[in-house]
Amino acid sequence: MLTQDNNWVPNDAQRIWVATPAYLIVICFLAGLIFLIPLSIAMEWVGLDPFEPLPESVLQVLFYLIPVTCLWVVSRGGKGFSSFSLGESIDRSALVRAILLAIPLLGMSLALFYAIYVPLSFLFPEMVSWWLLDRPSFIWLSLDYELLVASMVNIFAMIVFAPFVEEIVFRGYLLHRLTVKFGPIIAISFSSLIFGLIHVDFVGAFIFGVVLSCMALHSNSLIGPIVTHACNNLIVVIVVLGDGFYQGEISGTMSLQELREFWWVGAVAGLVAFPWLIHAWRSRLEIRPRQWSQPLIETFRSQM
Repeated sequence: MLTQDNNWVPNDAQRIWVATPAYLIVICFLAGLIFLIPLSIAMEWVGLDPFEPLPESVLQVLFYLIPVTCLWVVSRGGKGFSSFSLGESIDRSALVRAILLAIPLLGMSLALFYAIYVPLSFLFPEMVSWWLLDRPSFIWLSLDYELLVASMVNIFAMIVFAPFVEEIVFRGYLLHRLTVKFGPIIAISFSSLIFGLIHVDFVGAFIFGVVLSCMALHSNSLIGPIVTHACNNLIVVIVVLGDGFYQGEISGTMSLQELREFWWVGAVAGLVAFPWLIHAWRSRLEIRPRQWSQPLIETFRSQM
């Protein structure tokens, strides 16, 4: 159920997100790709392999940074950073709840991960290995300068850049633009669908996107979603590092046997996560979206 508030008026950041055509988002990301392709070629010319850990890490950061920077500038008519905003500020209690919400969301993702891929590992083992398990590590326990710097860049990108950029694009521009055109239900569903498609764990990422979309519409702000997203990724980094120090190395791959043996991790995560998320929804802890009044939507549509 969406909460109705006919007296609520969107803030300046939301007006900018609504007013930005979808094609501008696509153009800005294409601009990033156009920049990265010749940069990768230039790296090869000077003897650098763009697929080595450090060059690849730098390229990934630029892939996040360039498009969203272009989007800020273009969508604000050249005003750029001087008019940058993430929406309304949130109080300390809401910030704490946003931090804590990362725990059940990560648990939910783990539960769905094992619930979906363990059965699939018996039916389509080669596909699961290719799609999910045979992936390189993004952190290395090594004193080698290049691997050490690459690890630091990847950790920073995962905790800071990825949450910041993805929330601005998906819960900022895309969600609000679609809300005005099609209403909040379709907007939340479609923006979360696209968000899920760019992640390996599609179902978990989709639900993650739905919750953060509801939070963004409820709070009129991206601060909560960014904090929750960053904390979620921070927990992943801590777990990976902890396991790596315990095992003596960080492996980027998981065998099918290991996937099947650790099914209980998903079961425990689900037992903790789903009641927590249900309680959060029923308690209205910033994850019930606000329904935009029809007159307000019509006003926005007349300006598009």
